[in-house]
Amino acid sequence: LTKVLSDGMYRTYTYKMAQTQSKNGSQVYQYSMNLYPACHVQDHLLALCPQQKYQHLFKTEDSMNKAIDIGNLVRKAYVNFVIYGNPMVDGWNDISIDNSQMIYDQNNEIKLINQTEVCQLFEDEVFA
Repeated sequence: LTKVLSDGMYRTYTYKMAQTQSKNGSQVYQYSMNLYPACHVQDHLLALCPQQKYQHLFKTEDSMNKAIDIGNLVRKAYVNFVIYGNPMVDGWNDISIDNSQMIYDQNNEIKLINQTEVCQLFEDEVFA
């Protein structure tokens, strides 16, 4: 139930905002941090903070090492976006091109955003 509520409350608005910004001419690179244990701003925590700040979240050395690897990938994408205007990851395009997003998790993959599933859960007036 928590995942459904979380996705409905946060992801739907995030995707809708990304759609709106893209339609207004902005380049938008959507991503999702799906690494367990999920916590708010986990992407920034892994990418920008020293390990001591988050090592208590991971129970095994393998899960900690995966988190460090993902944090390095996220940081590199941030830096590339600042320097080049794009995260410089093969296959990860501005959503206006193919509606794709990076999924940071055990597999780190690029998937298409299902617009019907996430952006049409609420009427447009909700986003106004």
